[in-house]
Amino acid sequence: MIFKTYIKTGDIMKKYLCIFLCLLFSIINVQAVDFQGKAYIVMDSYNQTVLEGKNQDYVQSVASISKIMTAIVAIENGDLDDEYEIGEEVNQAWGSGVYIHIGDHINLRDLLHGLLLRSGNDAANVIAKNVGGDIATFVKMMNEKAQALKMTHTHFSNPTGLDEEDAGNQSTVYDMALLMSYCSQNSIFNDIVMKESYKREDGGGREAAHAYPDEGCPKEGNAAQEKGTHDAEGPAEGRGVPERVGEQMVRRLIRYP
Repeated sequence: MIFKTYIKTGDIMKKYLCIFLCLLFSIINVQAVDFQGKAYIVMDSYNQTVLEGKNQDYVQSVASISKIMTAIVAIENGDLDDEYEIGEEVNQAWGSGVYIHIGDHINLRDLLHGLLLRSGNDAANVIAKNVGGDIATFVKMMNEKAQALKMTHTHFSNPTGLDEEDAGNQSTVYDMALLMSYCSQNSIFNDIVMKESYKREDGGGREAAHAYPDEGCPKEGNAAQEKGTHDAEGPAEGRGVPERVGEQMVRRLIRYP
């Protein structure tokens, strides 16, 4: 009897607490907080209509978000089953990687997963060298793709997004939203970025794992997220999340504290 009374009392207290909170929020003047980042955009991916945004044409380094372009150029110009031998190009990459070594053999499918799920800079260079013939030619292909997609304020200098040794990759939230809108229509791209983890087909290397942060990013629909910090440019964060909420949207955020 005492236990039952305790349960009922607890339920009553919860009800009173809910009523109190409802009354409290009804009398408090709640205002939307202005977005504090440098730039952001919300775009309808089906017709590229901008629904909301700030500083949409502000040009800045897009860091590792560049790998979205690296991936789509590779997908459209390579074969997933093509196997490459790793060369000196991996020594030109640092930071996040997928732990591949000179002399290893790995296919494009594995490299793309490492590129998009672990933001592998070594994977980016291997992809660029083998799909483009050399890294410089691949970067040219990236810029040609940007022009084709009418990304008029975008220029790529490398396939990784690293910018310590050159100007890095420059773009805007609008241009990157155009890119993400385009990529979200590609079934191979979608298949990769939907995964939370992936193990190399040859069983080598470390598992390419990608976990969504506790920030409400949807796991339904197609989702790609990149997050990078580079000392040369200061802390930077970028998000590109296509999601289905009645219709497909692309949100693109690049912010500097």
